[in-house]
Amino acid sequence: MLSKDYLQKQIIKILSSEYGAAEAVTAARYAIDFLDTTPTATVEMVIARAKWYAKHNHLPEAPKRTAPIVKARLPARGINR
Repeated sequence: MLSKDYLQKQIIKILSSEYGAAEAVTAARYAIDFLDTTPTATVEMVIARAKWYAKHNHLPEAPKRTAPIVKARLPARGINR
């Protein structure tokens, strides 16, 4: 079996052509965790698991902010007395 660091870098290279960098890295980390929990897994199984994770698990985009960001202010003194 290959070194985990080397395998993770190779999985990232494989997935980076189809998916974004963040998705490729998280899928590679998931595949390495799968390898840790399944000691009899082959390299093909680990790569297949990484591809599956990259395809099915992605976060939605953050919503666009339309209102301006306003600095928070403390309440006026004596307002709640």
